This record gives sequence, structure tokens and C-alpha cells, in this order.
Amino acid sequence: KIRGPLGTFLVHDAAILAERHIHMTPEMAEELNFQDMDDVNVYRDDKLLFTSKIKISDPGALELHVDTDEADEYNLQTGDEVEFRK
Repeated sequence: KIRGPLGTFLVHDAAILAERHIHMTPEMAEELNFQDMDDVNVYRDDKLLFTSKIKISDPGALELHVDTDEADEYNLQTGDEVEFRK
């Protein structure tokens, strides 16, 4: 079952792929010169961790979304600060 704002759907023979991404508002994207689905490199302490996609949404907040396995692999926890650049 997939449950979302449009209701619940029963889907057979399907999978959901959790793909890391960074949310930001259109205003943030314009200020930082990013476009929707741009690839950016994510760093912590000047060390490259991985590449991610930009997702522009309104309303939105500046947030990095990674799955639990990736968070464990890169030792990321809620509230950690990272830097991203093209």
C-alpha cells in the first residue's frame, strides 16, 4: 500500500526507491543559483560525502533527506550541518 495526500493505493510488483535529495524553496534556489534536479556535492568538514539532487518546493525548507542506511554510512544525524556546492 502507498499512502499519500491523494489517498491510499494498492500496488502489486512495485518498489519505492528512496533517493537522497535536498529541499529548498524557489527563493533559496534563485538566491543560490540552483535549478530543480541540479546535482550538487555534499560535504562535511570539507570532506566530500556524496552527490545529491536539488528539489525545489514551495512551501519548503532547506533540508537534506537521506535514508537510514546512508545516514549510518556517513555518520549523519538529525541536526548535523553539511555544505553543498555544484
